[in-house]
Amino acid sequence: MLPIIALAAKLLPLASAIPEVMRAFGSDKSADAAEAVIGVAKRVAGTDDPTLATHKIINDPALQLQFQQMLSTERLRFREMELQDQQHAHEQQQTTIRTGDTSADEYVRHTRPLMARQSWYASMAFIVGFEAAQVLGHGTGASMELAVVLLAPAAAYFGFRTGDKFAEAWRQRAAPR
Repeated sequence: MLPIIALAAKLLPLASAIPEVMRAFGSDKSADAAEAVIGVAKRVAGTDDPTLATHKIINDPALQLQFQQMLSTERLRFREMELQDQQHAHEQQQTTIRTGDTSADEYVRHTRPLMARQSWYASMAFIVGFEAAQVLGHGTGASMELAVVLLAPAAAYFGFRTGDKFAEAWRQRAAPR
């Protein structure tokens, strides 16, 4: 705890500039996090001046504790927002897949399954061919890395398809009867 307080004391004159520095050299997420931390400090200290807020928190152990508790709450809120974003992205992906699977355009409807079949056929030909060559004394066998790359489209297709089924089965199992 003490090293953080010592660092904060040294950065005290720069407190209001931290979000802009983060934005310039980091990312918007980092800058948003820095702004949230400064916002918590201002609420805890009861002032709109970030430098004064930081100074008050550094010099008051009770405010330090309150600041840490509020930061924990903010971290939890940010994590919940992050999880909601991930859930929304997954839902969008599944909607896109379902839309393609039920498209009126035959080309669109058959593209993903065709890619999965081609991936599977290429993977099996590669693995069986190179393993047979090794048995016959020619070569070192199939490369696991290349086999995984060749299998990726098929695995993704099968994974998405069964993932929906597993999720639905789990919801039905967990539903109150």
